[in-house]
Amino acid sequence: MARAEGNKPVNPPVSPRKAAAFSLICPGCGHFYLDQPGQAAAFLAPAVALGGGGIALLLDKPELGNPDDPALEADDPIAFQMVMATQNLYFYSIFAAYRDARALRPDLHYEIPVSQESLGDLASAPFSPSVLARPWVWLGVPVAVGAALGLTALLDDDGLDGDERTLFDEGDVNFLGRRTSKAAGVTLGEIYLAALFTPVAVGEEALFRGFLQPILSERVGVEGGWALTTLAFGAVHVLNYVEEDVGTAAAAVSFITAVGGYIGIAHVQTGYTLATPVAIHFWYDFLLSTAVFIADPDHAPFVARVALPW
Repeated sequence: MARAEGNKPVNPPVSPRKAAAFSLICPGCGHFYLDQPGQAAAFLAPAVALGGGGIALLLDKPELGNPDDPALEADDPIAFQMVMATQNLYFYSIFAAYRDARALRPDLHYEIPVSQESLGDLASAPFSPSVLARPWVWLGVPVAVGAALGLTALLDDDGLDGDERTLFDEGDVNFLGRRTSKAAGVTLGEIYLAALFTPVAVGEEALFRGFLQPILSERVGVEGGWALTTLAFGAVHVLNYVEEDVGTAAAAVSFITAVGGYIGIAHVQTGYTLATPVAIHFWYDFLLSTAVFIADPDHAPFVARVALPW
């Protein structure tokens, strides 16, 4: 395949949809299709390293750990971070291949723009003062988090006030198998959550709002693309609630779908950029998880206990 020069179409011309489809095979495969091996390697190499390392850590014992279980080996929460980062790098690579292929095909005259923000721009978006100053973020996130906590209280008889020890009670914090002071435990725990949810926000928003919403909007219009993307966003989160009863799962997934719809509207209203959606997604996940951490610090994702050999 001929190499592209600048933004000129290649010969034969590439297809943005094919670029995204190849990225479904593996992170970077879409850029191999675009004859951009350097970009492809930049996705594939870290995906292999992170994913392989995370799986190796999880498989170094007879049974896989559950990141919500306090009786974990100390490396399980780290492995969970690595696997999640790999998943979201995969998501981002699909968007990046589609975006870069579109840049090579100005002759296709797309009506719906696609974000041109870099990975660095998106990773820093939740902490950017200019992004945080947008009402979509500073007003929408507290409302969404408050509503989520309210829904949790309605669905759970105990709500966030069950029998578990809260962060305000006596006791220290378990972080990766070590008991720490509350100050150290909270600091380390919040760093862990930030490191977890930054790639989640970037990867999921790149996939849903950066790739899926524009490509669907080209087919069925802005409103239709938003609606279908919102439904898809809610549908994939069904997997988060497979162990819950049907009523709880339905209520939770419906709420997440509504949050996804809000993020999709923010995406359109901010010129189809991704900084605002990424910031909303990050702070929603981070603040909600922080509230759960405060309510039940003994079952946070970073809790671990090293198994003794006797």
